[in-house]
Amino acid sequence: MKKNEKAVAVEALKAAIAAQRGAVVAEYRGLKVLEITALRKKLRAIDAEIRVVKNTLILRAAEGTPFGELSPHFTGPTALAFAHGDPVAMAKVM
Repeated sequence: MKKNEKAVAVEALKAAIAAQRGAVVAEYRGLKVLEITALRKKLRAIDAEIRVVKNTLILRAAEGTPFGELSPHFTGPTALAFAHGDPVAMAKVM
């Protein structure tokens, strides 16, 4: 990933953090492609999303935000689910 691509990715993550009403940090190891695709589809239906992110990028994006308190959890294969609607519905799907 080039430097300018990283900057764009960090800004997109900052926007997602600012717009979220609830979030879940999860390790996605062991999920098959079909399973994560089905999860994405279910989350989209309830106005939520899941993103697989590089830890270095989410650490930069979370810096200086309340989301930064989650930084110890950004290790290994990390997926972030953001609720734009009902956070309880997102938690149930997750």
